[in-house]
Amino acid sequence: MLKPSKTILLVMALIFALSTGAVQAAPGEPLKKGNVPPGKWWRHPRTVKNLNLSQTEMDRLDAAFDTRARKFIELKHAIELAQFDLDQMMLQDPMDESALMAQFNKLETARANLSKERFQYYVQVRKLLGPERFQKIKTFRKRMHKQDFRLRFGSTQGARKWPF
Repeated sequence: MLKPSKTILLVMALIFALSTGAVQAAPGEPLKKGNVPPGKWWRHPRTVKNLNLSQTEMDRLDAAFDTRARKFIELKHAIELAQFDLDQMMLQDPMDESALMAQFNKLETARANLSKERFQYYVQVRKLLGPERFQKIKTFRKRMHKQDFRLRFGSTQGARKWPF
């Protein structure tokens, strides 16, 4: 059984894949620009076929993504602003430690809010797809991660054991 921290990393990796479209292309099949909307991995023809997605399911996935996409952007922006403010405060002399801690807490809250929103999306996708098709996505993501590692580093032998 995975430790809670590794489980969280696994969930976050899958959420990232789902929200960024990292699972759009099948191995050896590059996406052509304009072929699939960014982040909408369920619109890729091979994915539609492999998961046996109906038009209704694709429409529901579109709706789930579209309702959350703006929120993801806003939450990412809040993180960037909080990080920028923290960086600026670190440069000040004298340094105000209590203000720094308050800003750090603001940054961590912004990160937690994004994580929470991504997880809610992840749960929504799981409900739409059901357990079997959702497991296919997880398996595909794992395979793509290994393939990506091989492309970057040449081999997985002796590699650090990744949490996902």
